[in-house]
Amino acid sequence: MNQIKCIFFDLGWTLLEPCSGDWNLNQKFYELFPREKISRLDQNVWQHAYNTAYLPFIENPKMTSEQEQIERYTRFYLTLFDQAKLDGTFQHAVKLAVDMVENLATMNLMPSSLETLQSLKDAGYRIELFLIHGHILKNVSMHSN
Repeated sequence: MNQIKCIFFDLGWTLLEPCSGDWNLNQKFYELFPREKISRLDQNVWQHAYNTAYLPFIENPKMTSEQEQIERYTRFYLTLFDQAKLDGTFQHAVKLAVDMVENLATMNLMPSSLETLQSLKDAGYRIELFLIHGHILKNVSMHSN
């Protein structure tokens, strides 16, 4: 084995991808607002609404707790509802935010992810997996004892 002792992977778009194709609009969102309904919106209005709702994450991406994530995503969805003229409620926004933050099942493994990780682990490498889920870094270690 060479000098490499550990390999770090960011899970998003490296090992995992969102089931819905969008990190912020998961299956629960599309259950409430089907894609057909979204596609009937004026796409300039929709894009402006999405960008406006997402802007706080760009301006201040750091969040330090899951509660803060839920609060920020609740505001994201409320802003999106308002700007895109969707009939979402505060309860919808909270439900979507909680699902966004707590439900990692909204992601799929990309093809060959597990096989690649297992091959590297079997070769003696320590594997560190990082997920910036809702902008909070979560770490999972894979290493032999």
